[in-house]
Amino acid sequence: MRTRSTIPIALGGAALLSLAALAPALAQKGPGDPEPPITLRLLVQDAPGRQSEPAALDLARLAEEISGGAITITPSFEGGKVAEAVMAGEVDLGMVPSRDWDAEGVTSLDVLEAPFLIDNDALAVAIATSDIADRAMAGLEAVGVTGLAMWPEDLRHLYAFNASGADLSSPAGLGDADILVVAGAPGRELIPTLGGRIYAEFEAAGELTGNRDLDARAGLLEGMVTGLKGAGLPTQDVTVAGDLVLYSKYQMLVANSAALDRLTDRQRRYLDEIVAAAHAAALGRHYAEADLATERCEAGGRVVALGATTVDAFKAAAQPLTDALRADPVTGELMAAVEALAAETPASPAAGTCEPVAATPSDDASGYIGTEPPPDGTYRAEVTREDLLARGATEDYAGQNAGVWTWTLEGDRWSMHYSRTGARCAGSFEVVGDVVRQSDDPDPSAGCYGAGDYRWRPEGDGIRAPYVPNGSESPADLRNWVAFNDRVWSRIDGPGPASPDASAFIGDQPVPAGTYRMSATTDDLEQAGAARDYAGLNQGTWTWTFTTDGWSAVHDVRNEQCSGGMTVTNGYVELSDTAEGTCGMGYQLRWRLEGDGIRFEVVGFTEGGETPAALANERAFINRIWSAVS
Repeated sequence: MRTRSTIPIALGGAALLSLAALAPALAQKGPGDPEPPITLRLLVQDAPGRQSEPAALDLARLAEEISGGAITITPSFEGGKVAEAVMAGEVDLGMVPSRDWDAEGVTSLDVLEAPFLIDNDALAVAIATSDIADRAMAGLEAVGVTGLAMWPEDLRHLYAFNASGADLSSPAGLGDADILVVAGAPGRELIPTLGGRIYAEFEAAGELTGNRDLDARAGLLEGMVTGLKGAGLPTQDVTVAGDLVLYSKYQMLVANSAALDRLTDRQRRYLDEIVAAAHAAALGRHYAEADLATERCEAGGRVVALGATTVDAFKAAAQPLTDALRADPVTGELMAAVEALAAETPASPAAGTCEPVAATPSDDASGYIGTEPPPDGTYRAEVTREDLLARGATEDYAGQNAGVWTWTLEGDRWSMHYSRTGARCAGSFEVVGDVVRQSDDPDPSAGCYGAGDYRWRPEGDGIRAPYVPNGSESPADLRNWVAFNDRVWSRIDGPGPASPDASAFIGDQPVPAGTYRMSATTDDLEQAGAARDYAGLNQGTWTWTFTTDGWSAVHDVRNEQCSGGMTVTNGYVELSDTAEGTCGMGYQLRWRLEGDGIRFEVVGFTEGGETPAALANERAFINRIWSAVS
């Protein structure tokens, strides 16, 4: 089942209604009749694994606990333009950073990114529980949106990438420096105000490729602005100014105003209780600056203190922007309110300072070979987040690299495939002294890296190939690569991540008429390469029925019922979705009889839109044996 649309909708006989369908249903309800249950669709900007995920899951859980099933909240982590989707009523609820509303013409939230205004955890939390939050969110009313709650995610700091050699410890250091910034208008305006340049992601310019990971590693990108957690950004070999808090980042829960107006009084009371409980839980999980600094150093970074004099110099350099924000009637009034609240809120501890924590690779060299390459073949390893953390990997790296990896060696070439994202990278290798040295092809779009030295030995049903340090690694990179490499890579048949023996699959004949069934847990789907949110939405039992020219499918967990047509085109079986279907099973596929049923292989999508991540999800779901039931 594909969730390529941004809205997962519950269908079928359970009579679950979205808010969009609620008004006509309530209009038909007779006096005294019980209200039908409703489903509120929540679209989350961030991907799973980020700080917003627990809040989204809390909302789903609390809706059931508090309303007893009267309200169901279904979160989707597909992101995209969440603010636009809420404004248009395409979703009922959205979880989105406050910074995203600038693009929609809402400026009342600019106060949250005013330079050096919100500079400690205690003040950030106090704002979220004061009338300042309500006043700031009131600006959303102009675009048909209601702010339900907001909470601080973290405070934003200036990072320097050590590979660049940049010294960003004074405003003068930002001159001609390229700085990666993901922020609203005030946050973006701050960098040029201080003398730096905004780094243009996805745009090649001179030596810069536009790929932030590659440019940071190559020493071409000087710095960035993010929180001490730094989720999703290159944060290993960095120096962070711990006492220089530029501004804050807040998450928000918002709703389409028209959809809220269609709620009954009882439903709105339930929703208010659910939001209040989720808001309190989010504030209770707030990451403290000192704890995040410790994590950053454990990940190989360095946190330093610039001192009050230097911090004052940064504030002075930012004064033109501060004055411009203060001149706006709404923003200026809110800035004054924040300053008044700060005067009565004792500041919480700052980040402090710390040094990188280095890795200690194993010195066990028994039986390892470096003077010749390992045998040609395809090898695979299932890498879990827990295993990477136990071996010393950083939290960010573990979250980004858990999944099934397939490593193919042939001649002097290597390639790797990552199941969760569909990323593929490749390069060459050679024997250098007593190590095998892999080099990456210069492909900015690859999405993964494999360069480095290793030795290997036969073990179990494959090989073990621990990383060999060469002295050029950052402390974090060394910890991560040691944790990733040192495991048994099992040898497998076939060319890699595709289904086994593709030549035996049939694409020039329709799928045999019959009914087929498979069951999968969330863990099953995730281990097969699906993203976590996709796996959670699609776990359960699926029953797939084929006729001579069509198909239908039923999903027990979400009570989905879908159907469509089937044709044979250009050597593939093509499935089309009917207009009312929401399963998203419009595939190009092949099939073969196997075991007690049929095995499928997804080749692509009939309506296009193939991306590595989407294909990885579908293959994890479809490419398996479906048992015949009739």
